Amino acid sequence: MSAGLEPHYQELREAMTSATQSYSYPRAASSWRPPMDMHETSEAILIKVEVAGLQDEDIGVALYPNALVVDGIRRDDDDHDEATCFHAAQVRYGLFHVEVALPAPIRPDEVEATYRDGFLRIRMPKVTPTDPNGSGESSRSTSESADPFRWQAHRGVVAAEP
Repeated sequence: MSAGLEPHYQELREAMTSATQSYSYPRAASSWRPPMDMHETSEAILIKVEVAGLQDEDIGVALYPNALVVDGIRRDDDDHDEATCFHAAQVRYGLFHVEVALPAPIRPDEVEATYRDGFLRIRMPKVTPTDPNGSGESSRSTSESADPFRWQAHRGVVAAEP
């Protein structure tokens, strides 16, 4: 694929994925996708996911060579019995899942994730031409190993800021 078409292809894929989130189709047991922002600067790719009401241990973050995956669970903290009458129910509970295709190679050893004020913020520094391998590519390619690198912030390891 032409390097000039790659950003357009990724943008189209993200638009299609976002559009399908509003349709009702079979998914994994009550899985939902929280709102997400993605920004890119000359130094880093920045992700912000709106996941209010979660505990640190309810959030998982995994980084692959060309994608970021955020998943977890939002639990309903209220007890509801059969006598409860809902007039509105717009807050999503249960399992959630976000997959993001990365537009540029990143340095996995410098990725930072913080959770504060209901937002998970992930900063992923990009590989630059001045990096040791000088090629502008990730330090480990998927062809080197059958198991590509995977950065993992296990549940409860995402740094919470006061």
